[in-house]
Amino acid sequence: MLQETSRPPVEMICPLTNELMMQPVVHRTYGYSCEESAIMGWLESGQTLCPLTGQPLEISDFVPHRALQDHIVNWHQAALVAEKEAQQAEEKSLMNDVKESATQDDWKGNRSGNDGSDPVVLALVPRSPPSRRLVTSALVA
Repeated sequence: MLQETSRPPVEMICPLTNELMMQPVVHRTYGYSCEESAIMGWLESGQTLCPLTGQPLEISDFVPHRALQDHIVNWHQAALVAEKEAQQAEEKSLMNDVKESATQDDWKGNRSGNDGSDPVVLALVPRSPPSRRLVTSALVA
C-alpha cells in the first residue's frame, strides 16, 4: 500500500470518484477522462446527461484512454519502488540508532549491563508494512 505522501498527479484522479483511475476512458468530444466503471454505473442508473458537462451522454462517447493508463501504471510502479527505498532507509537508520545507543561491552558479549541488570537484545520484528517496531527482551543467564 502506498503511503499518504505518494499522492498521484491530479490527471490520474477520476473526477467522478476522486480516486486513482485503473481503467480510464476519455470522452471523444469533450476530452475529459474518468474511470470506466464510474461512468458505466452513471449510465446504467438511467442517467442520460453527463455529470461533468450536463450534455447528453452515451457509452459510445467514451473510448479507452491507453496513454493515461500506461502513465498511471508507470507512476504506480515508481511510487512502489520509492516507498520500498524509503522503508529500507528507515530500517537502516533505526539499526544505526540501535548500534549507536548500545555500549561496546554489550556488543562484545559482556553479560552485565551498566546498571547490573542483564543486557537487552534488540531486534526488528516485521509488522504490517510500511512500519516496523522495536522489540526488546532481556538475555537469560
